[in-house]
Amino acid sequence: MSTRVLACGGAPAAACRPPEGPWDETPHGAYRLTLPRLGLRFGLPGGYRSVEWFGRGPGESYVDFTAAALVGRYARSIDDLQTHYLVPEENGNHVETRWLRVTGDGLPTLHARAAGSLFDLTARRWTTEDLENARRPTDLRDSGRVWFNLDHAQQGLGSASCGPALPERYRVPVEPTTFGIRLATTTNGEDPPQWGVADPPG
Repeated sequence: MSTRVLACGGAPAAACRPPEGPWDETPHGAYRLTLPRLGLRFGLPGGYRSVEWFGRGPGESYVDFTAAALVGRYARSIDDLQTHYLVPEENGNHVETRWLRVTGDGLPTLHARAAGSLFDLTARRWTTEDLENARRPTDLRDSGRVWFNLDHAQQGLGSASCGPALPERYRVPVEPTTFGIRLATTTNGEDPPQWGVADPPG
């Protein structure tokens, strides 16, 4: 799978890694698998506290779960972005994000902006692997970092537990994909100057 990322204010950076493991005709009943998510994950210092974004919110949203999340400008703490289910599971995603700012006391402001297609946003103080392995909320511990997922796509929620399987249009196919995100930092909370007067977020 090939991915191109536009980073650091627009300077291109390329990353390429093919999918690992069997995706078609798997050993478990010859099932065909699709990706749960496709994007980038960043481990940021734990001092980051707040996120401001322009996209769907304020609650979580997924590609097949958007009606209750209106497009707008929102701000929340990292901790308030979590949806606390009795049995921990994937949560807190925000689809159709145009831009975001991440701030923390004494830390540079991190900016991300869509370059082409919009992106999904998830931020939490534990990794996705920690979330998957947790059996109760008390299993989730602050890792000392903030883990940001900026995804080109994430699989829909579906209703297979009590209804039909997830429709194909809400799945993430295993295929070469190109998407762009522009990243920058500032020390004064302002928009990055390289985005230009006519190109600020918001």
